[in-house]
Amino acid sequence: MLSHLSAAGVWELLPPILAPVHVTIPTDSGRRQRAGIRLHRSPHLTNCATTSRYGLAVTTPARTISDLRRTLPASEVRKAIREAEAKGLDLGPEHHSDGTHSELEYLFLRLCRRQGFLRR
Repeated sequence: MLSHLSAAGVWELLPPILAPVHVTIPTDSGRRQRAGIRLHRSPHLTNCATTSRYGLAVTTPARTISDLRRTLPASEVRKAIREAEAKGLDLGPEHHSDGTHSELEYLFLRLCRRQGFLRR
């Protein structure tokens, strides 16, 4: 199924990418890489972490964010999370919003907390 950046594109969390296509298979074995496909293996990929969108097998928004956390800079992950929140997508019970609407707001609040102007 589509995952990582490809799933983020399908969910419209980040701009779509054309290649490579990120695909996750529910195993820890399998074929070698193929041109144009970034293959991820996950023996613990469950049915509750997968769904269908536009007729495509894709990871859920929550799983997509989890995958992005392992592969993208934190600022890009925050961007995807904000977009998911704006779209009302379910990010799972463990998700807690930072309450910001932009990277600039996030960085400003972080600076204020660091300087002791705000508490967490």
